[in-house]
Amino acid sequence: MRVLIIMLSALILSGCIVKNSIMFKEESAVGKPDLMINGDFEESLAVEGDYVAPWFVMAKDKEIEVLQIDATVAANGTNSLKIEPSGQRKLIVSESFDIESKDGYFVKGSLKSTSANRSTITMEFRSYDKKGKLRDKFSMPYVPGDEWQKLTISAGLFKSSARYGRIIFIVPSYQHEPIWIDSVGCFKVHEFLN
Repeated sequence: MRVLIIMLSALILSGCIVKNSIMFKEESAVGKPDLMINGDFEESLAVEGDYVAPWFVMAKDKEIEVLQIDATVAANGTNSLKIEPSGQRKLIVSESFDIESKDGYFVKGSLKSTSANRSTITMEFRSYDKKGKLRDKFSMPYVPGDEWQKLTISAGLFKSSARYGRIIFIVPSYQHEPIWIDSVGCFKVHEFLN
């Protein structure tokens, strides 16, 4: 009986280790289509308060206006997304895009702030089923500095019902300085076999 319990424990733990040990590199995304719409914030799309097409803000106070396209600061190209402090926790959420539960994805982004900022910003890749229920979450916390930092997440081995993905930046309520986001992308880089 003890041997059976040990074997079952090993199987369960190894499944967790494998899922959390997926590591894709940026080179694996070269030549692959970007699933993100306007992740470089270069397209002239609608900018209205808490909405920069196709990105939007989720916060307790729906009246906050914290997003703006900044043409003076960019990691790539000429524009970036600037998030002003508001005293509220904010989720900066991308438009959803199709994913396959048996595929692996490389997610990237760039983050910058002023040297005075010490807020931990979290970048997440979340998967949802066809009804919009959260299925999986992959996250990585970062403390931005006054130079652009490249952020990456490797995601895969989703629950079988996962159909859509979103990239989300979580900005804490104690943000005191502006934050800039740029060069956000998501690439299908691997197909896991059955």
